[in-house]
Amino acid sequence: MEKLIVVGCGEHYYTNLAPALSVLESNNLVEVIATVDVKNTIDASPFFRHKIFHLSRHSDQLLSTLLHEFREVNPIILLAHSNSWHITDTVDLIQNGYRVILEKPYAINLAGITTLNSLFANFPNQIAFAEYYLMMKSIPLLYSANLLSNESFILGSPDYLMSLIEPNTIEEFRGVLKRIGQPRMVYCDILEGEGLTGTFHHRGYDFFDRRNGGGIIMDLAIHSLAPLIALEDFIGSVPNKETISIRGAYCDNYLEHAEGHHKIPLEFIAESFAEIRFTTHTHVPVTIMLGKYVLPNTNQRRLIIIGDEGEALLDMSSCTLSIGLRDQCPTEILRTPKNSESKYVPVLRGLLAIFGSASPYNFDSNKVALRGQELTLTIADSLLPITGERIIYSLGATPSQILPSFSK
Repeated sequence: MEKLIVVGCGEHYYTNLAPALSVLESNNLVEVIATVDVKNTIDASPFFRHKIFHLSRHSDQLLSTLLHEFREVNPIILLAHSNSWHITDTVDLIQNGYRVILEKPYAINLAGITTLNSLFANFPNQIAFAEYYLMMKSIPLLYSANLLSNESFILGSPDYLMSLIEPNTIEEFRGVLKRIGQPRMVYCDILEGEGLTGTFHHRGYDFFDRRNGGGIIMDLAIHSLAPLIALEDFIGSVPNKETISIRGAYCDNYLEHAEGHHKIPLEFIAESFAEIRFTTHTHVPVTIMLGKYVLPNTNQRRLIIIGDEGEALLDMSSCTLSIGLRDQCPTEILRTPKNSESKYVPVLRGLLAIFGSASPYNFDSNKVALRGQELTLTIADSLLPITGERIIYSLGATPSQILPSFSK
């Protein structure tokens, strides 16, 4: 059983990590032995059956020093803390022999990505990168593309953990994606509705400040790019930034909160909506829409691949894959069950499997995640500096109201 220490006990810890880790503990797959935060105390009791040792960290403390007493049990350190500490803490821990799971954004600048690529090349068995949309929401799509290992834990897990049995005979759907024929177009929306994913006040300073890894591109682009990179053998290679078109926009209330509450200078406020377009090397056009505080009281998370024989639709809210051939309406065939307690379980269990040299995927998820983060950063950087008038939208606006037309 792996020992694990969580660094960072904010919203992500309480919403995603702690409930999922509690499930893994109940299945004797991991033991959480400590938490670390700049706060003196945290309340882990709603999730865990035992008292967890908590360490308060000073901003100038090295984690390798703070966690020295745990070194002999060879723990995995899960870094889920402030963006600006990701690189320095990862370097410190890996160079001192620890294993690290890193949450996104893995880096907030390209220099950080260079550092991570070097660490991954030199210490490949000591670092793993968490990517929720790739490792949980996209599982039905990955299976349909034959990108899950035959021995993957995903295929034999109980329903509350992960199941793809829709209907009962799952093997008939392995590789089914190829039935839609040659891809002709890809479209991805990750649009989070007004009021449904939190108010401005529940997000910290970093989310608004592009200097600290803020903005909708840094928050959501990797979620769309990582699955597409994993599917490159099918849709074609994703290009570099020179051939990517990008536009950003800003919610009016979001701007007011960033300026008024967080006192961020206007030129450093990150975008809250973005449209990304590119063409793969096999000439498949791809359009990605990312946004928060859009659409009146609804979310729209979907990945659509249209081929010359049909289409595939991955609903990334319900984690359901539908396939339609020719003139048929898409029919639901595969689903990843999701609830608040276990939705992050596949991510964490997959990362534990990678450390155990038993990856559940037929591709290197670490390389896919790193490349997705690097491309995310290059896209985000292409919006700098912003000159001229900004595109402003009101709460609940639709994409066509925000960006009515696209011109290169």
